[in-house]
Amino acid sequence: MGTVRARVGGAIGGYDVQATVTPTTIAGRIGGVFSGMDINLTYNLAAGSIEGRIGGLFWGQDVSGQISSSHLSVRIGGTLAGNDLTLSATGNNITGRCGGDV
Repeated sequence: MGTVRARVGGAIGGYDVQATVTPTTIAGRIGGVFSGMDINLTYNLAAGSIEGRIGGLFWGQDVSGQISSSHLSVRIGGTLAGNDLTLSATGNNITGRCGGDV
């Protein structure tokens, strides 16, 4: 289906994102070779579900949530030590927030 190339955060404290999107998967990398994390997600638009893992086998976070053609809402990590991620797409632009309300 395509690729995602983006920047999360600013020029100093941010991370580059590169991922390949297929009809059922999103796979790629956020960050660099040494300080980055792998992205391995599977999704089903008809069911509205997305799940997988960001990071490695030992130092990573589980991902679980809902997805539609223009909206994503997931929990990255566990109940206590995780973060909420919400993204919305309009055309070629993606906006959103990771973390809590504050």
